[in-house]
Amino acid sequence: MSSSDEAYAAFLDRANQAPHPHPHPHPDPHRPVSAGFRSTKAIDPAAGRDDVPPALQNVHQHTYTSETDAPFEPVRLTWRGAALPTEREFQALVDADADAALDTDADDDDNDNVSRVSLAAFDPRNQYTDVIEMVRAAAAGATAVTGVTGSGHGLGLGGQREQLAPVAVYRVPHGPTRAEYFVVGMDAGRARLVGVRVRAVES
Repeated sequence: MSSSDEAYAAFLDRANQAPHPHPHPHPDPHRPVSAGFRSTKAIDPAAGRDDVPPALQNVHQHTYTSETDAPFEPVRLTWRGAALPTEREFQALVDADADAALDTDADDDDNDNVSRVSLAAFDPRNQYTDVIEMVRAAAAGATAVTGVTGSGHGLGLGGQREQLAPVAVYRVPHGPTRAEYFVVGMDAGRARLVGVRVRAVES
């Protein structure tokens, strides 16, 4: 091998060993949407996905508009309360830590605590009417949703929808720019909450 060949080979070796100045020069299509989110519970491990209501089986086909446009996921959580949970009760319910408990003496921090938002605030443009009606159908024990056009017609604005079925929206913060939204209804006959979860980046 000539000296020029040896020099070129040494150059290639150095180039292969040098770190790329940008670890992720292009968006990774396989990078999970969950990056930057702490783990929360959407389906009770003991129940499994076989216990997801039929009305929610295809909810992943719908996405929530944010910087990630993440798909909705089904929710099924055991709940034996007489009404929908409070924010503090819901926070304990979705905490992935099995040892989590309600801490009534904990200092409130608006950046960490679960909050409950109205349907009108969650869906001001009626973009997610189909998803909300899937939740209503699941809570009522229906196997499918009928009569929903997807355009927001049919059941009108958020305030009117609140009167038709007890559906609540809980916002679970994950820092200043990330949050999860849980839209759930109560299936009292089966002692569970059913609905959807979606992750959003709101910078």
